[in-house]
Amino acid sequence: MAIYVKELKDSRSIEEYTDRFARLVGVRIPLEYLRRGTVYGCYDTKGDLVGGYALVTTPPYRGVVFLPDDVRKNHWFFRSVSLNNVLEVNGVWIERNVRLSIMDCYTFWREVIRSMGSTNKRYILVWYNSLNKHLCRFYSRVMMETIYTGRSAPNGSETTHPEICVAYTTRWKLYWSLVKYLPRVWQIRITRLRRSLISGQAAGQSR
Repeated sequence: MAIYVKELKDSRSIEEYTDRFARLVGVRIPLEYLRRGTVYGCYDTKGDLVGGYALVTTPPYRGVVFLPDDVRKNHWFFRSVSLNNVLEVNGVWIERNVRLSIMDCYTFWREVIRSMGSTNKRYILVWYNSLNKHLCRFYSRVMMETIYTGRSAPNGSETTHPEICVAYTTRWKLYWSLVKYLPRVWQIRITRLRRSLISGQAAGQSR
């Protein structure tokens, strides 16, 4: 299947995104929080929403408020880095019944990284369910540095995953992680081109 990513600007589309995310992972992202950033939807060729993500560029960040107090106070990242120079990635999801090709995955994450770069924030903060092995595997490939892994701290009436991982990286490390996958992408494209040429030649010979 082929996919494309676009910014969600109207309230109806953003509410559909939050509803689908909540049904999938069991956590509802507050709309007030999303208004401090930009929400993106991932669509298939039929125009159906099959995934998405949010980039929030104004603190307070949810990945920070669910950290234990001692981590927020003592970790070097929070003592040395201004949160005004940080963006938070949240609400990353793809429908379970959607099978993405390697090219589709590359397209999705290319758009995630491209949109991160457009914010001009130096640091990227991510937080996610640490029991989600797919996200753990992906974020380990994009050179994330772990800040905290463990139980989430209470934050008033808001709820999140019982076990979380909070990590960070820089914009340039994300660019480099994308570049590393380009040889594999070009290999797939060349293979597809060869197959189409061979099948075209075979069809011509059979006439």
